[in-house]
Amino acid sequence: MSSSPPPTDVPISSLAGRLLPASEASLPLDDALVAGGAAVTERLRTFGGVPFAVDRHLARLAQSANGAFIDLPGPLGELADAIVAVVRHNFALCEPGEELSVSLFVSAGSPIGSPHHRGSIAGVTTTVLPAGLLAAEYRDGVRLAVPATRQIPAACLDPHIKTRSRLHWRIAARQAAAIDPGAKPLLLHLDGTVAETDTGNVLSVRGKTIRTPPAAGVLEGVTQAVTRELALDLGFDWREEPLTPDDLCAGDEALIASTTPTLWPAVRIDGRPVGAGVPGPAYRALTAAWERLVGVASVAESSSQ
Repeated sequence: MSSSPPPTDVPISSLAGRLLPASEASLPLDDALVAGGAAVTERLRTFGGVPFAVDRHLARLAQSANGAFIDLPGPLGELADAIVAVVRHNFALCEPGEELSVSLFVSAGSPIGSPHHRGSIAGVTTTVLPAGLLAAEYRDGVRLAVPATRQIPAACLDPHIKTRSRLHWRIAARQAAAIDPGAKPLLLHLDGTVAETDTGNVLSVRGKTIRTPPAAGVLEGVTQAVTRELALDLGFDWREEPLTPDDLCAGDEALIASTTPTLWPAVRIDGRPVGAGVPGPAYRALTAAWERLVGVASVAESSSQ
């Protein structure tokens, strides 16, 4: 980490171990991330200005880097220090009620022969999560639509590698919006079973049982893992098994576990209601458990419920 003090009045980022104004952070055009999407990534968020589950996210980043044959540029502890430094600085610039989304990546670097040749490079940056940003989704739920784009098969790309290449999810999001404006994409495997959304894991609730697609075919979410721990503490049973969109609609509730919102209630799929078509008691119970865990009542801005 650079010893020179960062500016005090503008957001900063960390790039290659240096703290610098976010507006000055850049990569050369032949960097592997820019030229080919060859990078692994993580996204976490703050609660009350404190980065949540940093160790879990860094462990998954290391797993992704190993699977993608990308060397980490240094110890994970250096990335943890960079996260803390960037968040401390940028959160001080936030307005009351705002939080931060924290993005980190490790690029494979620039190729041999490039004037910018170097090995892998890590970066940390943040964006502001405005107060009230997701209030409508928390209150009313989100809608899902099944796009034509399917989940990339595990035989083609290991789903446990969290990569910067998001083109298929971008396409799926546009296709879902064409089906139902404002809906989020629900990606299926080639066999028609549920995989994940473009932002998180899918949970189906029926009574006191929560079911989720098998981990072998999806990215294992940090938010999903924490939700599982909270659900077990609340007396829910947790199962991994294949699910179809019909199974989701036939359940009492469906939830999306994702870093930024934490939990979203999914209330319609392709225009069909999930259960009663409104956020339900499991969502409220799990949200309350999240709020107790992180000590911030705005996890789902539940005062509006």
